Amino acid sequence: MIVFDCGACIGAFFRNFLEHEVYAFEPLDRNAAYIRKRYPQVHLIEKAVTGRSGQQIKLYLSKDPKQAHRAGAQGSSIYAQKTNVNTETFLSVETVALSDFIRTLGKRVNLLKIDTEGSEFEIFDDLLQNGMVNEIDIIYYEDHRERHPAMFDLPWTEEVLTRLKAEFKGQLKQAAF
Repeated sequence: MIVFDCGACIGAFFRNFLEHEVYAFEPLDRNAAYIRKRYPQVHLIEKAVTGRSGQQIKLYLSKDPKQAHRAGAQGSSIYAQKTNVNTETFLSVETVALSDFIRTLGKRVNLLKIDTEGSEFEIFDDLLQNGMVNEIDIIYYEDHRERHPAMFDLPWTEEVLTRLKAEFKGQLKQAAF
């Protein structure tokens, strides 16, 4: 089984699947260091998953100083409009499009978890536009629209979600992580 964990943090989700082939996508350096040390068997991709590959973008850190500078930090986002980030404190991170990664890997993804603090709809759009959405069996995702509506073009996100529900042949489940 192939498991992708986008927004892996420190592995709370993927650690349930360590007997399988796990790919953890985590752009925050301190979380990535934790994963690298604690789970050497996991394929760690230290990039932000968005709709585009190879770009350098800002990853805004949490306003909460206890969250911003420790392993296990949650809530960082590539969106300055997210209400719990500090736009003065950020890291420069590289992006990867999931469609590019899946195509290069050349394997079917059995389970995809997305908790990317706002880029979930960019990821869905990328997978749909590039014909890779049906290379996945199950998608669990966290939808950040209700808590952070200013981050989103809401009509566009509804359009993407409608297309996803119509075109995706696997199981789609909204969750909170």
